[in-house]
Amino acid sequence: MTNHIASITYLRQLLEGPAGSPIAIIGSTSNSELWSVSDELDKRGWSSLLRTLLGGDTDIYDMTTRPDKGDAFHGLKKDTPLIVAFHLYGLDPMNDRYRDTSPGYMYNPGNYRIYEFAKKHQIPMLVWGEQPEGSSTGWKSYFADGIKKEPPLSIEEIEALKRG
Repeated sequence: MTNHIASITYLRQLLEGPAGSPIAIIGSTSNSELWSVSDELDKRGWSSLLRTLLGGDTDIYDMTTRPDKGDAFHGLKKDTPLIVAFHLYGLDPMNDRYRDTSPGYMYNPGNYRIYEFAKKHQIPMLVWGEQPEGSSTGWKSYFADGIKKEPPLSIEEIEALKRG
C-alpha cells in the first residue's frame, strides 16, 4: 500500500457517508475492501476519483448489511463518476454462467443492468471478484479510457479531505 493513503479507520467512516453521493460502491462492507479501492485508485493515477472517495462522496450498497437501501441499479445516475463492484455475479448478459442459479448471496438476476448502464453512459467501472466475462482475478476496469491520470494526492491534501 502506498504511504499516503488514508487510514482504514477513516475509510470505515465512508460506510456512514452521505446518501446519494456520486461514487457507487456495491457489495462492500469491510475495511479491507474499502482500503483496496483507495489503493487501486491511487495506483491507477485516478487522483480526482480518489479525492472524491476520501471526501466521503460515496453511496454504498450491500444487500447483506443494507437490504433496506435496495438495489444499487436504482441509485445509479448518468453522472455517477465511478462504479465499484465487489463479487457481483452475472454482470454480462451475454456470458452469464449464473443464469440458471437461484438468486442469493452475491447474485441477483438483474445485475447485468449495472454493466449495461455503465456501458451506455460510459461510466468507469472497477470490478473485483466476478468479472463481466466470467473470470475472477483481481481488479479490472471497464469504460475507463476517458479517466485522466493525475499526480498522487499529498498527505496534506488527504488530511484536509478527512477534516472536511
